[in-house]
Amino acid sequence: MEDKVEHSSENNFKKIVKKEPAKYFAKHPLRGVARLGSKQYGLVVDQKDEKSKTYDRLYFDLNGNGDLTDDTPIDVADDQKDAAGRNVSSQFPRVDLTIDVDGKKLDYSFFFNAGSQHWGKNHWISASLSPAVYGRGEITLDGQSRKIAVLDFNSNGRFDDRITLPKNIHDEEGGLYPQFGDVLLIDPQKVSPSDFQRYYESNEHRKFLSKLLNIAGKYYEVKVSPVGDRLTWTPSVVSFGKISSPHAPCSMTLMGENGFLSLKLEKSEPAEVPAGQWRLLSYELQVKDWKKP
Repeated sequence: MEDKVEHSSENNFKKIVKKEPAKYFAKHPLRGVARLGSKQYGLVVDQKDEKSKTYDRLYFDLNGNGDLTDDTPIDVADDQKDAAGRNVSSQFPRVDLTIDVDGKKLDYSFFFNAGSQHWGKNHWISASLSPAVYGRGEITLDGQSRKIAVLDFNSNGRFDDRITLPKNIHDEEGGLYPQFGDVLLIDPQKVSPSDFQRYYESNEHRKFLSKLLNIAGKYYEVKVSPVGDRLTWTPSVVSFGKISSPHAPCSMTLMGENGFLSLKLEKSEPAEVPAGQWRLLSYELQVKDWKKP
């Protein structure tokens, strides 16, 4: 007799989904649950027929009733394969639905991507959901109008998630691993694609949502509504300290109870930091005229 171990994700799918299609064509259909706003939605990634060699059909419980058979299946919009055909990425068309966020209705959209990799006898399957909507508006800081945008960066249908530092999550070497929330863009037209390549860093125009944000050298307490339609700014009254490094110029990222900071330290000028306990996430030295040993 063989024991079967069920993962928590499988149990969650069974709780959410009460009815599935009578037949799947993929040998290993990918079942999952996506949390959007205040509700969880069941989904399955499958093949649309026996001839298909990719994961090109998505069953998504758009009406949230636990039945995957009464929503029209979503077929892939574009497949990308490498030369050997081992890596396949399937991009599905934009999906629109209305979700509930703390009792308030929100028109939401997302993109869905499924990928598969084949290496010998090994076969990996993955899927991801990314938002196709954002909130935007204008604020006035020091008498100057600034355009802003709020991104559902962690793809859960909310816009008010702050970056946090769970105590039980770390990398293999024990390093800190933050749980990223949502992102605020200041003057979005000035944000470049490279700003998103360095995942850990925030800068003048791209901020991880946290209790305190440094904008143009001043700190503000920031709150965003769950559906991203309202944002409030309050000048912070917290006291400050200063931080310096004997190895400056250098860059570092800090995280504490007041938020997430990316700092650039110069030898002649210590950086101002809100008072409190901070933990070092990353540290980068700038070395000139370095020669390989």
